[in-house]
Amino acid sequence: MRALITSVALSLAVLVTQTTLRAEEKKPEVDTNFVVKAFSGGVAEVKLSEYAAKHAADDKVRDFADKLAKEHKALNTTLGENAKRLKIAVVAGLERETKDKYDRLAKLKDKELDVEYLQCMIDDHEKAVKVFEQESKSGSDSDLKTVATNNLPTIKEHLKEARAHLARLKK
Repeated sequence: MRALITSVALSLAVLVTQTTLRAEEKKPEVDTNFVVKAFSGGVAEVKLSEYAAKHAADDKVRDFADKLAKEHKALNTTLGENAKRLKIAVVAGLERETKDKYDRLAKLKDKELDVEYLQCMIDDHEKAVKVFEQESKSGSDSDLKTVATNNLPTIKEHLKEARAHLARLKK
């Protein structure tokens, strides 16, 4: 009898521990993906835009890059606060892909730099639109859904502007 009670007690302890660990580990994947992808993409856009704001040949591209750097810094602050709240680790440095893009930009001058920067922004913002739309539709954290929903129009506008600047430069 004593062995049976010990066995039941041990089984209950294991079950409670497993349930607690699952509850702590179980962050909705869509929310985690959103924070990680949006934050790392935002860091990349800030770094590339800061470079272009200083080195682009075209005044309108420099102004656009400066605007993007400022707006994405503000968004990154919000994303960083949410990552901290949800205990999600995010990368604050340059990932390899971003470093490669930055190095490519640094080797270019004049119109070539402007065109490459704008193409990077188009590619990055196309990805960002998908990430923000996914969170807006399927996210489970209400704060993150609000961030995604409120910033999606701005991300789409950045994409539209980047395309317009690129089309203007290619004429």
